[in-house]
Amino acid sequence: IDFDNPENFKKLDALEVEFEATGSYDVDVYINLDNAGWQNVGTINLASDTPTLPNTLPITLVSTNIVRKTFQLQQYGEFKKMQVRFVQDDRYATCNLHSYTCFAYIRPWRRE
Repeated sequence: IDFDNPENFKKLDALEVEFEATGSYDVDVYINLDNAGWQNVGTINLASDTPTLPNTLPITLVSTNIVRKTFQLQQYGEFKKMQVRFVQDDRYATCNLHSYTCFAYIRPWRRE
């Protein structure tokens, strides 16, 4: 990820990920800024919050089976290029990534 501006530094803000809720599995989220090495930024659990039956009424129904989490990444500072990696260690689990969104501020160009 370089926001189509590879020469400018970016100030990292957050990373939002969306997975299909497929069970009580954990996915570790990593970032790599400017090829400096992979850093674990957190974990997201893919357990669904949909109600299971039988259940006592009233219950709250959800419209989608999506698990979403936002990781705050301001402490990682500036970068020019970023990579994102998702690791799920259970070989029998299903892990369906729907989307990820990186939020960052593009800095004005400066001489290095």
